[in-house]
Amino acid sequence: MAQTNQLGLTETAAINQDLDNIIGTNNRVPRLISGGSISQGKFRFIQYMRIKDPKAWRSICNGPTTITYVVNDADGTTAPKPKAMFTDEEREKHDVDNKALAMLHSALAPEVDIGVHDCKTGKEMWDALLAIYEGNEEMKESRREMLTQKFNLFNHFPGATLENQIQRFVALVSDMKTHDISLEKNVINKKLLNALPRNWDTNVTLIKRPGI
Repeated sequence: MAQTNQLGLTETAAINQDLDNIIGTNNRVPRLISGGSISQGKFRFIQYMRIKDPKAWRSICNGPTTITYVVNDADGTTAPKPKAMFTDEEREKHDVDNKALAMLHSALAPEVDIGVHDCKTGKEMWDALLAIYEGNEEMKESRREMLTQKFNLFNHFPGATLENQIQRFVALVSDMKTHDISLEKNVINKKLLNALPRNWDTNVTLIKRPGI
């Protein structure tokens, strides 16, 4: 019995570890790419960065700070400043850019990270990941059309539990919102009600009845 309990605890710990990797913790960046998709991970990563380190997030969005100095007082010519000449304040700005890049690396599984390992800045890596996993506008539109069709055809799978069906539906609607597909609440509710198993027909009729 003790061995069985130990195995159960080990499995639970492994599941919790996987969840921590996906959704992140206070001290761990959430996984950006999961199952070959960036849609859900992107939302969690952005929210985490905005709260945890907004300066690093701005660096990812806008690119690193270019620190310059005047090389010719006469005409005001400037040039990138050597790191050896940085002031403490300038070094802090540079460190923010390095941290942004490091946090992106931490958000990627090794097999994904190796594909963007040569990126020098957080913005360069972010743009590369979006290009790989979201594609150009034509590919995004194709993805939106596929999700819309999937929504229109959504239905109950024989043998599937109600919980499983709702989970699939919530994931689909969430994915559509991530891809900028707007849906009215009544359209979402109606689609889910119409997709419920047949043994729910009486309940669905009551729910749809005006005034209830």
